[in-house]
Parts: sequence; C-alpha cells; structure tokens
Amino acid sequence: MNSKIKYRIMETSIPLITQITLTTLMGIIDLMMIGYSGGNKAVSTISLSLSFIQVIITIIASSGFSVGVISLISRYYGNRNEKKMEALCNISLILGVLLALVICLFFKFFSRSLLIFGGAKKEVLIYGEYYINLIITASGLQCLLIMVSSIYIGIGNTKIPLTANFFIFITKILTGYLLIVKSRSFHEVVWSAGVSYNAAYGIGTAFIVLHYFIHPPVKADIKNIVNIKLKDIYELIRLSIPSSLEEAFYSISRLLGNIIIMYQGSIPYAANEIANSVEGISVMPGIGFGIAATSIVGMYFGEKKRKEIKLSADYCAFWAALLMTVCSVFFLLIPEFLVSSFSRNNKDEMLELASKCLMIGALEQPFIALSSVYAGALKGLGDTKSPMIVSIFTGWIIRLPLIYHFILIKNYSVIAVWWITALQWAADALCLIIIFKYKYGKIKNVAYRKIANF
Repeated sequence: MNSKIKYRIMETSIPLITQITLTTLMGIIDLMMIGYSGGNKAVSTISLSLSFIQVIITIIASSGFSVGVISLISRYYGNRNEKKMEALCNISLILGVLLALVICLFFKFFSRSLLIFGGAKKEVLIYGEYYINLIITASGLQCLLIMVSSIYIGIGNTKIPLTANFFIFITKILTGYLLIVKSRSFHEVVWSAGVSYNAAYGIGTAFIVLHYFIHPPVKADIKNIVNIKLKDIYELIRLSIPSSLEEAFYSISRLLGNIIIMYQGSIPYAANEIANSVEGISVMPGIGFGIAATSIVGMYFGEKKRKEIKLSADYCAFWAALLMTVCSVFFLLIPEFLVSSFSRNNKDEMLELASKCLMIGALEQPFIALSSVYAGALKGLGDTKSPMIVSIFTGWIIRLPLIYHFILIKNYSVIAVWWITALQWAADALCLIIIFKYKYGKIKNVAYRKIANF
C-alpha cells in the first residue's frame, strides 16, 4: 500500500476515533458521577431513559440519513461533481432541522409509554420521564449536529466534527462535576444530569452550525435549496433507509435484550450497562475505522480506483482489529479495576457481575472490528442492503431468541448474554467479509455500475 492511501486513511480515521473516544469517555465519566452520587437506581433510571433516546437518534440520524450523506457526498467529492454536492449539503441541512423537530415531538408524547415498555416502575418511571422531558431540546440538537457532521466526514474533513465533540465533552464533564457530584438526592442527580446534557449539546451544535455557514466545507449556497431535484432526495433515501433499518433491527433487538435483563432486577441491569460502558472504549477503533471506510471507499469508488478500494478497506480492518484486540487483553487482566469507579463499594455485587461480563466481552472485540469496517466499506460502495440483512439475521435469528431462552426461561445470569453476543458478532463479521469480497469482485466486471443494484 502506498503512503498516499495510508495518509488519507489515518487523516480521516484518527480524528473520528478521537471523537468517538471523547463521546465514550464522556458517557463513562457521566455514568461514574451518576453512580457515585445516586447509586444503581440512578444509573438504571438515566441509562434506560438515554437508551431509548440514543436508539431513536441512531436509527434515524447516525446510522440512517447520516450514512446516506457520507456515502453519496464522498463519491461526488471523488468525481468532483460540485452540483450534486451542493444539493446534498442543502438536503442535509433541511433534514437536520426536520429530524430535530420529529425527535422533540416524539419524546414529548411517548416518553412515558416507552419507559413502561422498558419495564420501568415507581421512581425509575417517574424520574425517567422527568429526565427525558428535561433533555428533549438537546436531543433534537444532537440530530442536527449529526447531519452537519456527516457533510464534513463525507469530504474527509473529520477535524471539525471532532472539535464540536471536544466542546461537548468539556462542557459535559465540567457541568457534571459541578452539579452531579455535589447532588445529595435522587431528584438532584437526575436534574443535574439533564442540565449537563442540555448545556453540552447546545454548545456543540451551535459551534458546528456556525462554522458551516461561516466557513462552508463545500460551495453550497443556501439560496439554491429551491433547485433541489427529487431524484437527489430519492438517491439519499434509497441509501439511507436500509442503513436505518439495519440499525433499527440491531438496536431494537438489543433494547429488547436489555428489557429482558431489566426483569431480573436493577443490579443485573446496572452491571450490564456498566460493562457496556467500559466496552465502549474498545469499540472506538472499530466504529472510527468503519466510518472512515465508508468515506474513503466512497471517494475511491468515485475516482474509479478499484485497487485502492480493497486496500483501504483491508487496511482499516487490520488496524481496527489490532487496536481492539489490545483492549481485550485489559478486559481479561484487570476487569475489576476497570469497573471499580462506578460505585463507592468495590465489593458491590453489581461490580462483580460487571467485571465477569467484561471478561467475556474480550472475545468479541476483533469480530466487532471486522464487522464495523466491512459494513462501512460496503456502504461506501453504495450497498446498504447487505449490512441490513446480516444485522437482521444475527440480531433476530441468533441473539434475541437465545437471550429469551437462557435469561427469561432458564433464568441464567446476565453473563450468558455476553456469551451469546460474542457468537452474534462472530457470525456478523464472517458474513460481511464474504459479501464484501463478492461485491468487490463484481466491480471489475460491471465498469463501476451501482453496486447496490446487484
């Protein structure tokens, strides 16, 4: 592989990984402060509430329209199609605003129903609904942030989204420390967490929107919104819907699995959330290189450089798997230390369960890396359907039925969920690698027709 390809990959992926690192660390530190001041009940309340919000935002924005924007704009950028890029940028802005409104209205009317569906009762239900209503506006702003960020990522400029997330991280940690840590009641902890969330995403979104209009990443005159063609919107929707459904099937199956765990009590649920939070550190390279693969493969596809497509995908996969395998070693050697900051009592049953889950989670790290990168590479080629089909198969045919059987019927420990998840990721990675190799082999024979139409 020549140095130019390596440089493009690292220039795109390192800011993405750093951005995801900041977001993950922010969630972990926030959960630590919440657990320290409010205990497992506060952790369960806020984690359950945020899980619904993040699932919806991820389905619609992060893994939905955002993926479509990155995939398309990277190809337009590769073949220097400025008119298409301008149209797509304007569509992205409009979508960002519309999605923000939809998110706000949805949670305004359905927050209580979602929490009841999630198994929330008594104080968890009351304060969960209070927390969601407190952060409704910030949740909408998060959607706008994601859509504007996808424009920058599509052209390979991942530094601006990183800067926005840096402001979010600093604001969230500072306000969390000043408010959450000093809280002395359950109500104060929930209120403080909500105020901290609002401040963070308000500042981060304001920065990236202002930067877009002051220093636009591409020549996109907002006045030309009236010139948007229906076929441009159709192309974005065609790519975005399968990607959105992929995340929907995955997230809903994961959410249903969490609901099953919730029926075992707040301690197993909190332990699972803590282990997931710590594991979030290790999956950062997989997510970062996966997004980078979508952008870079899309650019090379637009430039009609066939050899570079496979080289860049394999290079991203290698580094993602290597870095995540290194993280898995720490999960095996010092799991107790990694979860110890989530409670004042180091002998807590919640922490013992979390450390055991984390040790099993070490097995799935290389598979998550390979799955994330090759799914991203396929999306860069315009194939968002294959990752969706694989996600449905591994999530709904493998993971969810096994969790239902072993947790709800057989009443196994939450540890069984992590064994099942490791099996799911192994199957997911294998399927996506095979599909990518098949799709790549087709490129040579079809003279760069739309890969998604095979």
